[in-house]
Amino acid sequence: MRKSIVTKFKESQIFILAAGVLLLLSMFLDQGLCVVKWFYGIPCPACGMTRATISLIRMDIKQAFAYHPLVLLPPIIFIGILFQKLSSKLCIVIAVLFVGVWLIRMVLLFPGQVTPMEFNETAILPTILRWVVSWFYRIIV
Repeated sequence: MRKSIVTKFKESQIFILAAGVLLLLSMFLDQGLCVVKWFYGIPCPACGMTRATISLIRMDIKQAFAYHPLVLLPPIIFIGILFQKLSSKLCIVIAVLFVGVWLIRMVLLFPGQVTPMEFNETAILPTILRWVVSWFYRIIV
C-alpha cells in the first residue's frame, strides 16, 4: 500500500525540523555546518550547499551558484524522495555528479579561491598531524 504525501510528511517531520534548525543556525552564525571540513580541513562534495541554499532563499542566485553549482539539486532530490520517484540508478548519477563537481572545484578552486573552498587549519586532523610532526621533529633534532 502506498503512503499518502501527508503520511510521508508526518514521518519526516523530525528530519525537516532538524534541517530547518541547522539552516537557521547557519544563517545566524554565518558559518558552514560541514563535518568533513571541521574534521579533515578540506571541503566535502556538498560544501557550500547550506550557504548556497541561504543565498537562494535570499534570491541571490548568482551567489548561490558561486557557493555550490548544484544548489538546485537538493530540492529536486527531496521532491523525488517525497513522491518515491528516485531510482537507484538516478541516485548513482547524482552521487557521481556531486563527486565530479567536487573534484573540479578541488582542482580549480582549492585552496581559498572562493568560499567555501578554503582549507580549515584548525580542523581536528590537521591539528593532530601538526602535533605529531612537531613531536617527531623534537625527538629527531
